[in-house]
Amino acid sequence: FHEAAPMLRKAIQQDPTDAKAHYVMGMICALAQNRDDALLFLDRAVTLIRKPNPSPAESEVIADYEETHRELLACRIFPPPPLRFAVGDQVQCQYREGWLLGEVIDLWYRESEWPPERPSAPYQVQLFRGGVLIYAVSDNDNCIRRPPST
Repeated sequence: FHEAAPMLRKAIQQDPTDAKAHYVMGMICALAQNRDDALLFLDRAVTLIRKPNPSPAESEVIADYEETHRELLACRIFPPPPLRFAVGDQVQCQYREGWLLGEVIDLWYRESEWPPERPSAPYQVQLFRGGVLIYAVSDNDNCIRRPPST
């Protein structure tokens, strides 16, 4: 990013509608090792080019960056990370009463009313107790784990 930032600033100052600015934005995302790095770089890039009274052309470039940021948040640019469980796997999920057994029924679950910037939940799980549908907000052992061997 430290090398890309001056190129971005120069490209924006020369011509905000120039393809070079968009190229640099693409490079920022491409150089990032993962979604979180790309988000950090993109946040810095938007901060770098934002002005108090942008011209219409500058506003358009900023809008492009902000759209890329939203797409990154919604995991639409980088492929989602590999998950530990597959549909049909039995798991334990942290729920109101503690750890409950269930089955993974969907991956990268989204509620229809969630805003685009909200990340998808890695798993939707149907609990064996009562058939309640829940979702695991993250793929870690504090949220969802393999059941203990019986």
